[in-house]
Amino acid sequence: MKKIFFFTFLFVLATLVACRKDSSKEPSSGNGGGDKPQPEWTKSDNFILVQLAMASNTLGCTVSDIAAFEEDGWMVSSNLIYLHLEKTIENVDVVMNCYLNGDTVFHTTCSMSSLVPGTLLANLSYAKAAVETLTSQFVMTTSEVCDFRLMSYKEISEDKNKHVTSFDEALALIDKEDYSYTIFWTDYASTNYEELSDGIWFGSMSGLNLGILKSPGNDCIVSIDITSKQYQ
Repeated sequence: MKKIFFFTFLFVLATLVACRKDSSKEPSSGNGGGDKPQPEWTKSDNFILVQLAMASNTLGCTVSDIAAFEEDGWMVSSNLIYLHLEKTIENVDVVMNCYLNGDTVFHTTCSMSSLVPGTLLANLSYAKAAVETLTSQFVMTTSEVCDFRLMSYKEISEDKNKHVTSFDEALALIDKEDYSYTIFWTDYASTNYEELSDGIWFGSMSGLNLGILKSPGNDCIVSIDITSKQYQ
């Protein structure tokens, strides 16, 4: 079980309140933003990838940067161990939690779930297209290069995970409803599920953990964990 350990965040509460009073600047990222060429996948209009880009661009942000997201319609609050952002986009509830090392975001989670049936997340093929666009080598908006390492998948009615280490095989498998899929890209060469999961969570490696859950008759639930060890 993952253990969450963080520093005192009382100053975050005070800082966040203060930052909300002055949100004249647009949300910016400490990872270089427009100063660096953006990876090809960020140019996609796929809803999942658009939200991934948003989550990725929080890496390196300060507390005041995150507070400024309110200007773009995000609800921003503080939960002692992370900064919480939420926004409804095209009938999808998008929730981000930004974890900080001091005053800088190093790890962000993002979840997408439909508020009504039949949204953009209705088809598993849409999620699969997002994975295909990322390709086997994923370049983060921080310019860090991460390779596909592992996909874990299982039938929802079972409790047994299966793993594949071939990107092409992973793409071929993402076509079964009533299955869950967890896909890893990292800058660390490992195919150990727990090592990859923990490394991304705690920031010892840079990478992306993309989860897809699809049950018959329901839209997909998509989850993202993205981390840059540059800020840990």
